Amino acid sequence: LDEGDPSARDVDAVIEEINATLVDRGITASYTNMIEIADQASQAILSIGIVLNVASAIMAAVGAIGLLTTLSISVFERQKEIGVMRSVGAGSWQIIVQFLVEGVVVGVIAWVIAAPLSVLLAYTLTNLLPFGEFIEFAYPAWMFAAGLIGILVIATISSIWPSVAASRKTVSDILRYQ
Repeated sequence: LDEGDPSARDVDAVIEEINATLVDRGITASYTNMIEIADQASQAILSIGIVLNVASAIMAAVGAIGLLTTLSISVFERQKEIGVMRSVGAGSWQIIVQFLVEGVVVGVIAWVIAAPLSVLLAYTLTNLLPFGEFIEFAYPAWMFAAGLIGILVIATISSIWPSVAASRKTVSDILRYQ
């Protein structure tokens, strides 16, 4: 087994040879295939990673829907303000930018809260799982930047529809609902 990187099957074959030789001489022994255990641990870690990534995607979708709903309600509640802005000459782009900025600010605040929590959760999961000898805790700095970019994209996409809806409101539309 000194040649290269043996597979779990290679190790099992050697274990069977050794066991057969020892049994022929009346010796019984117990063996552990560490390569097989490492492979099983890797598969378990991969499975856990997939589950956590799917959960992250679902949380991002729920957050986007929540932000979309919040901004839509905000547009509805601020109809008078939008009407006043329109009556003093605010253009569609000014109204769109106002709601886009609001959505992005909410997203950035969520990121500021979530980033340290994600480090704490990752550290806790790494220590709780029984794979401590196979996994070393690491949280690369680029993950923070990727998270910020992701939240900015999600916040922008979630803010577009309410922003455009707000910019299309006219003074007569707003007065109709009063």
